Amino acid sequence: MAALGDSITQAFDSCRPLANCPEDSWATGKNKTVDSVFLRIKAHQPKVTAKNLSVSGAKVASLNEQAKKAVKGKVEFVTILIGANDACATPHTGTPSFTSSFEAAINTLKSGLPSAKIFVGSVPNLMYLWELLHKNPEAVKKWEAINFCPGIMTHPTSMAPEDVARREATLNAEISYNSAMQSICSADPTCQFDGDGIFNTKFAESEVSTLDYFHPSVTGQASLAAGVWTLLSF
Repeated sequence: MAALGDSITQAFDSCRPLANCPEDSWATGKNKTVDSVFLRIKAHQPKVTAKNLSVSGAKVASLNEQAKKAVKGKVEFVTILIGANDACATPHTGTPSFTSSFEAAINTLKSGLPSAKIFVGSVPNLMYLWELLHKNPEAVKKWEAINFCPGIMTHPTSMAPEDVARREATLNAEISYNSAMQSICSADPTCQFDGDGIFNTKFAESEVSTLDYFHPSVTGQASLAAGVWTLLSF
């Protein structure tokens, strides 16, 4: 299997500050506490191997390059979780551009790995993250210092019209991206979209890393792995 995506799949900030922690990845990690999708498959298919091709900070425009690496690796199962960085940016990536880039990556996988199964996760709900943590002083302090996601972390406690509008634009971008990915995925029987399963997840504060109050903690990675496992229909 191979995992494509961004810092969430690299388990960034789950084990040490400002660092990838791929051993904790929901998709391909080997940390038994997380019990990744890879480890769950391995329990049934001991010879399975995994490649984590995700890149921290990646936007959908770079997804096709990751897809090419998956094709080169001749994998049989691919997970994709992308879009948070596109929605976080100000301005965010336009939906037509997002759609074009995502479709190019799916076409690369389909043409290079015609029998491979593809699982596509929805973009996590960043507005919910803001709702959960914007009254937490430590979270606000981290957001203002790091600002990984300008769409929600810029002036996080402000209710000024321009700040409210920016957050709503971030949310609307995510909804549009998820709709586009669902449409593209539904056209191919080898591709499964999660039906907004990840987007709709109401995670707890304990599932967010206290290193940045943005990425999943080890507990969050474990919950993500368990949630995706229940969604998989292949």
